[in-house]
Amino acid sequence: MSRPVAPYPNAVWVPGEWVWRGNHYVYRQGFYARPRYNRVYVQGHWQPTNRGYVWVRGYWR
Repeated sequence: MSRPVAPYPNAVWVPGEWVWRGNHYVYRQGFYARPRYNRVYVQGHWQPTNRGYVWVRGYWR
């Protein structure tokens, strides 16, 4: 899916990410958000663990 046109000036694209639901991961589409003062969005990523990989959600830093 391509990124839609920003709905307002300075909108920040928050990429889609994986969410744990029940007993498996499902993909949640990206969306636009209002920028947060003095913050940047850090995109989620897969983190290796002893038992496989887990998804670390994105967050505002």
